[in-house]
Amino acid sequence: MQKIVVCFQLLILSPIVFLIIILRLFLKIQIVEIETRAIGHMSLPIEVYLCEISNKVHKKGICFAFKNSTVANKFLYEKIKQKFFVLPSVIVKPIYTFFNNKFIYDLIGKKFTSDYRHWRKRKIHTVGTWQEQDIHYVLPKTKPSISFNHNETTLGKNLLLKLNIDLSNDKYICIHHRTPHYFFKKKIIKEFRYNLRDLRNENYFKTFDYLRSNNFKVVSMGEKMKKKNIEGVIYYNNENIRDDFLDIFLLFNCKFMISDGSGISNVALLNRKKRLYINFAQIFSISLSDSLYTPFILPKKFKKINSKEYLPYSEVLKKGLSKLTYIDELNKLGYDIEDNSEDEILNATKEMNFYLENNDYLNYDSSLEKKFNNLLKKNTNTTLRKSKIPFSFLKKNMELFD
Repeated sequence: MQKIVVCFQLLILSPIVFLIIILRLFLKIQIVEIETRAIGHMSLPIEVYLCEISNKVHKKGICFAFKNSTVANKFLYEKIKQKFFVLPSVIVKPIYTFFNNKFIYDLIGKKFTSDYRHWRKRKIHTVGTWQEQDIHYVLPKTKPSISFNHNETTLGKNLLLKLNIDLSNDKYICIHHRTPHYFFKKKIIKEFRYNLRDLRNENYFKTFDYLRSNNFKVVSMGEKMKKKNIEGVIYYNNENIRDDFLDIFLLFNCKFMISDGSGISNVALLNRKKRLYINFAQIFSISLSDSLYTPFILPKKFKKINSKEYLPYSEVLKKGLSKLTYIDELNKLGYDIEDNSEDEILNATKEMNFYLENNDYLNYDSSLEKKFNNLLKKNTNTTLRKSKIPFSFLKKNMELFD
């Protein structure tokens, strides 16, 4: 039925398609999809694309854009919208679909779709096939394309004061964890199932204590996180001032972010803030998260359900366990995945804070770093160059990297 609708739309729009083809002989005309349904897809990938254009990685031309029917963050979309010629999806999407048809694309379609490296076309093992990866190193040498005007900045500061954060004096970090709640509520997934990337246990409280002892305020942004009365910890999702604007303003101004790879952590990079990845599950593609702005990646551990014995990562990779999507799929094979412990997250946070304060690594061990990269090279033909596995984790779990 969907194909019939698209064909009918194309029939009606065929004069426009013909006009675009003719104009393409004289102008670079391309179409880009702004994937607004997920904040991770509409933030960093678009930022990298815009920075590549600013740095003349791509030849300048006319770029028409359209959005998805769902918009994950309306404030951010309005900011992004200013950078493109956005037209109604009912007009542009069928034309974009036509040019992306597997038969049309190789013939002429690639000339009409933008230089934006869409995630749907990426090969999961190939670095640089999605715009989230800054393969041209444009982020460090380009100012953020998204900014706040005077009125927005004033509003943001006043709203932060209501959260007991004085932007001129306080330093704060944002913590976010991934659960199925958002995707289920937004009907992105049809049934409530835990992804390998999702958090099942709230193991942050030692980290909260450490951050507070170092004069940080903590903003917990996780969906459905249980509120506890801890001084200096702000449960943002429970605040009645929460909105799309403040979501972005908070992440734009944090000292750094702790996240489990949720898309919202990409927002921090819009203002070149760094993030600590915890509870990382997709070991087979960990090199795709390798980034100057992700100094540390803390992986989850896999174990056998019956014996509770942890699996070496070489076995996890050979069995393809980290490629699975849902935990129940993993369980059917006799395995489970374990969230990072209180101590693992605490020690990784200490390493992150030390790195940001000293531009150096706490307890650096080149032999352990080499050991992990040898494991990756042997099993995935990739290595980590900018990101590190926390050395506290490597030292305590050496047997898993043999």
